[in-house]
Parts: sequence; C-alpha cells; structure tokens
Amino acid sequence: MAMTNIIVGESTMESVVLYPYNDSYLPVIKYRSLIKDYEIKSIVTDSKWKEDKIQYYKNHYDIIVTENFELGIKGSDILWLIDDDQSLSNRANLLSKLARAIFLGKKILFGRYKDLLLRDFICDYFGQECLYSLEKIQLQYISPELQLQLLDMDVPIVFITGVTGNTEKYNILLGVYSEISKQGYNISAISARRDSEMMGIHSMPDFMWDKNIKISDKILEFNHFIKQIELKNTPELIIIEIPGGCIPYTHKVHNYFGEFIYIISNAIVSDYAILSSLNEKYDPNYFSNMEEIIESRYNIHLNSHYISCKALDVFDDNIANVEGKFLSVKEEFHSETIEQVKGINSTIYYSENFQEIAEEIISCLSR
Repeated sequence: MAMTNIIVGESTMESVVLYPYNDSYLPVIKYRSLIKDYEIKSIVTDSKWKEDKIQYYKNHYDIIVTENFELGIKGSDILWLIDDDQSLSNRANLLSKLARAIFLGKKILFGRYKDLLLRDFICDYFGQECLYSLEKIQLQYISPELQLQLLDMDVPIVFITGVTGNTEKYNILLGVYSEISKQGYNISAISARRDSEMMGIHSMPDFMWDKNIKISDKILEFNHFIKQIELKNTPELIIIEIPGGCIPYTHKVHNYFGEFIYIISNAIVSDYAILSSLNEKYDPNYFSNMEEIIESRYNIHLNSHYISCKALDVFDDNIANVEGKFLSVKEEFHSETIEQVKGINSTIYYSENFQEIAEEIISCLSR
C-alpha cells in the first residue's frame, strides 16, 4: 500500500483524517498533542458548516475542514471513522465513502462503538486487513487463586462521572490528564471511548458492554483490569471516565439505571470524584443533593462538580433513543448558569478551567 508519511525529525508520522466529524470529537482536536506517531491532517463533515465555524477551526487548530470527502482524504494514511448518530440513518452514503477510502489504500481506524455491526460488515465485505488496530490491554487475571477476589489498589484513583451521558466527561478527562502530566506526574487513564488509545489513554474493556457477562463477573474483571494497568504502567495516579450517567434522568433517558457506575464503584474505591452536570437552571440544593445521592447509592464521595455546555433536547420525540439527544448551549446561556451557581457552597468548575481542577486533585490527594 502506498503511504504518504510526514517526516518529523527522525520519526515517521502517519497522517489521519476524521470522518464524519462532529463536535463530540472537538476534545481530540484540542488535545491532539497527546497523539504520538500520528498527525490529524483534516476533518471531513457530512453537514454544511457556516464559514465562521470553518475559520474558527482553521485559526485555532490549524486544520483543514471540508465537506469534500475526496479532498479530505487526499494524502492521508488512515481514515478515523468516528461516531456520528446522524450518519447512522444514511448508511449507503457512509458505505460508499468507506469503499472509496479502502479502494484508495486507506486503513480504517474504527471508532464507532455504537455501531459494531458496521465493523463486522467491513471485516466480512472488505477483509479484516483493512482495519487499523490499536494496541489494547487485554484482561489477564493476576493469578488463578485470586481470580474470584477483589484486589486493593496501591495508587490514587480519580472518577469522572456524569448525571447523564454527553456531559463532556471526555473533555474533562483529556484536560485534567494533560494538565497533571505537564507537572511531571506519570498518569494512566481509562476512557469510555473505544478509540482512546490514539490519545495515549486506555479504552474501556469490551467485556463492560457484553450483555452475556454477569454484573458480578464484570465487577471482578474490571477490578483486575485496573490492577493490571497499575502493575504494568506503575502510575502515580489513575483517572477513570465512567461511561453513561449515574442516575435515571427522565423516564426515557434512564442511563441504564447507573449500570456502569455501579460496576466500577463496586470494583474500585475512588480517592477523588467529580460529577459533570448538564447546563440548566439549578435549585440551590441541587449540588448537595447529588452529593448525598451518589454517596448513598455508590459509596462515592463527590469532591467537586463541573457544569457542561450541554443540555437535553426536551423536544426529541425518538422514543427508542434512551440515551437522549443533547444540544450545545450558547456561551451567553452558559454564562448565565455560571452566574446563577456562584456562591453555592460546593466546589463547582466550568468553562474548561482544567488547570484549577488538576491543582485541586493534586492538593486533595497530597493531604
């Protein structure tokens, strides 16, 4: 296969294009300095962007933004196929572009964790060799005699959880990971995203989504998975982004009744935890009430809160979408929310002040 590589010093970097790009992958663009051996060359969208948004990306991130698929993948080595709920309804368009990329010799990095049937189709129709594989840690029990036991961790653990999914937990993870790393600490992190190895971060193991595995077995397996990372990487800190939401948010958006936080909180004891919430009008007691709920249900002590720029689309009438549909809140509305919560007796962060969060975590864990 012909590869167009970018030579940097003595290293060879493969060029990557993201498709079909959407704002949920903005954290990847912001923190692409974490990516080793690859360079994100361009992003390809399926929707029309306003010119001011295109210029914003070009000016702030020095990256090519285009709707032209052929132009976007030109000169690239890897097509990073990312999650985009809107494109699920346009499978024919997606498959035609995939076929074109494979015909041109591009490897496919599959990041659509909500669409695993498509991955199987790619393997069956185009062959397994067209998929670009990331190195992932596979679960190995520490020893057969300890297989049915929970193991203690000898390193501080930080939880990042959300009231629902889509509360910018990944953005918080990358921001805090980046800021603490800058201070010279050796950190390991685990993300809910299946393609996070591109950022130097472990992805959540596949068994966590396997409905054929009992909850009790998942608890034991996740405990051993984290212990394995501790022993292999010898980190000074482990940060875990917990998938989904922590409680049912509405009758429809039930967040699988907190299944993931239940598993993880039973598998691992946290030393610091941050809860990310949606942008909405808050009752003055909301934050203290959430602290009590999370402590009583999951034995997690919440140290701080984060207010995301996301809001639930209350007009979404897709009853099958139990994860909910979310909208980005305009800056002026987010600022109003920030003003509203000032003075509340809880540690609340917002506006991506990740350096402050990192300093708070280090201070808390150093006491």
